[in-house]
Amino acid sequence: MNRTPFRMKVSFDVFLMQSIITLWYLGILLIIHFAPIFINFGNKNGFNDIYAKIYISGNIFMFVIGIIAAVGILPFYVKNGVTRKDSYIGIATGTMGLAIAIPIIAFLLNLITTPIFNWLDVPIKPANLTEIAADPGDPFFAHLILSIVGPPAIEGISFLSLALFMLNLFFYYVIGWMIGSGFYRSNGITGFLYIILAVFLFALNAQIWGKGLFVDLFIPNLSAYSYGASFAGTIFFITIVLLIIRLTTKNIRIKL
Repeated sequence: MNRTPFRMKVSFDVFLMQSIITLWYLGILLIIHFAPIFINFGNKNGFNDIYAKIYISGNIFMFVIGIIAAVGILPFYVKNGVTRKDSYIGIATGTMGLAIAIPIIAFLLNLITTPIFNWLDVPIKPANLTEIAADPGDPFFAHLILSIVGPPAIEGISFLSLALFMLNLFFYYVIGWMIGSGFYRSNGITGFLYIILAVFLFALNAQIWGKGLFVDLFIPNLSAYSYGASFAGTIFFITIVLLIIRLTTKNIRIKL
């Protein structure tokens, strides 16, 4: 029997459902973005652009809804007769669409709002996202935290930086999905092992983009040689995580 219609329906439903949540997230973020600008209208020091705010916060947002997918979306579809495999494929493909849409929306919002604020003589300064990194002398945990909350970035807004933005969003989503699946399946100590694995993967991914913990050790800064190599590295990590999610959820017991 051809399973494609089931997977396509799940994919479309997941994309639509998560898009609605995303609109709420973007709406709240726009309020947070605009409020300080109008409150401190005479501030000549400048404000970061909306693209930078979405670039950073969007990853945490995707991480959170990835956890929700594990504990809410997949069990919902399985309870309604969709196989675990079809649910898994539908969630993954639907989220790929969302990860593509958010950077495009961020780019368009930035394209629209920046000229408006320039006309109002409100200084908007593009944030240098590549500068979000710990100093070599900072404590270990500072490097660890920034390897998680400070996503890899390429300076400026270009096709390459948009592609990395999309990849970051999907990477953070599948990490959240993996953690949620681990806790849903096992709870307790076994679930915490998924968190440890997630932190390790965050650190490795940061390292291949030159922002990691393991400087001059066994994982090189691939971006120093080629952005293509770093992209391939992140895609490899995503593939590993998706495999872990599949193995975790393949025979998972759905809770009533």
